[in-house]
Amino acid sequence: MEKYNSQTAFHYKAFRPPIHRQILNRTLGPSIFTRALDVGCGTGQSTIALTYFCNQVVGYDSNGPMLKQAHPHPRVHYSSDLDFNFQFELLSFFGSINYINKLKFSQLLNLLTPKGTLICCDFDLQYPSPIRSLLKGSKRGNYDPAKDLSSYEIRALQEIDRGSTKLTFQASVKETAHLLLGDSYFFSFFQKYDQSEDPIDGLIATLNNYFSKDEIEHEVIAYWTKYSR
Repeated sequence: MEKYNSQTAFHYKAFRPPIHRQILNRTLGPSIFTRALDVGCGTGQSTIALTYFCNQVVGYDSNGPMLKQAHPHPRVHYSSDLDFNFQFELLSFFGSINYINKLKFSQLLNLLTPKGTLICCDFDLQYPSPIRSLLKGSKRGNYDPAKDLSSYEIRALQEIDRGSTKLTFQASVKETAHLLLGDSYFFSFFQKYDQSEDPIDGLIATLNNYFSKDEIEHEVIAYWTKYSR
């Protein structure tokens, strides 16, 4: 499982692609839920995006450094445990299903109401070619952004929709550096290359050499699968 410390959590909070609401809109449409649980909420980008579709959202993450950096919102509560005396109409796994084993999933499924909805969403960053050349030699773990529940063999859920689409967003050079360093694998790679505690300044300088404009266009492939109980 990918590890996030206080440094990567800082960069993760500093910038994430502003596409969570777009993906949720394609996944959930006009649906409104009373209460949702955002599993593996990180610093809360997907959690806050869920407030456009839910009256109340709980962001759950077992990673302390991430929760310390979580963005506040009046209709969001963050938790590092699952000790709830109520259930949720919606369970959201936004970029987190790859890290959930079968035992943990069964525990989470018990928190879903009898007629509840479950979604798996994620996106795959298609970095511009200059950045891809920078990343040569970096090693990523086995991560599938299109992962669904097929490996869990869950009979209690029925798939009702799935899809994928291409999206684009703009990010400054500094935001792009934060985006890269918010990934723990890339952080370690650039830290070793830069030989500094936090390689942000060196990475910004390198990106400025590759891009003549401050705004960089990024492309992502978004994936989603929707289930009902």
